[in-house]
Amino acid sequence: MAAPFSYLAGHGTQPPPPTWGASAPARVPFSQRTPPPPPKKPRKEFATRFSASLPPQLMRQLDAMVREKGYDNRSLAIADMIRAQLVEHATQQDDTA
Repeated sequence: MAAPFSYLAGHGTQPPPPTWGASAPARVPFSQRTPPPPPKKPRKEFATRFSASLPPQLMRQLDAMVREKGYDNRSLAIADMIRAQLVEHATQQDDTA
């Protein structure tokens, strides 16, 4: 009886081609192989999401302000408020320096 076949036996680690009628896959010379695709560029980040919890009354006031000022959504209104506070903060820092 023959010894069991081992993929690690012999010179390589690839199995031999099947012997039950199928032909072995054609080998493509290394110089003719298709190169891998280039790495994907990192996505440009347009916004960062965050979550905030507000009391119901404050949320109603925010929604009323968003409608009155004509913002398309809360995010735009909140971004404008943060920008205004950052400018005010920077101005105060300049005054104390």
